[in-house]
Amino acid sequence: MSYEKQRKTFLGSDQDQRPVLGDRREYSEATAETMDREVRAIVTAALDRAEQILDQDRELLETMAERLLDEEVIDRDGLDEILAASG
Repeated sequence: MSYEKQRKTFLGSDQDQRPVLGDRREYSEATAETMDREVRAIVTAALDRAEQILDQDRELLETMAERLLDEEVIDRDGLDEILAASG
């Protein structure tokens, strides 16, 4: 039995003759590099935005974290109390 018959499919299906993810690509190395740059830019922008949101509301997040450490749960009234106190 050949390697091709023995390998397990991770994503995709080779039963209907579609390429399995990672089997082969039908685009150039230059296109692959462009795609990599674009994906990296999207992920970097999302990370920057997430950090900005967390930094912006840092005090509120720390207050909620302290409450969770003390009480393990914040119910709606507790959350309303924290949010009202923050501003």
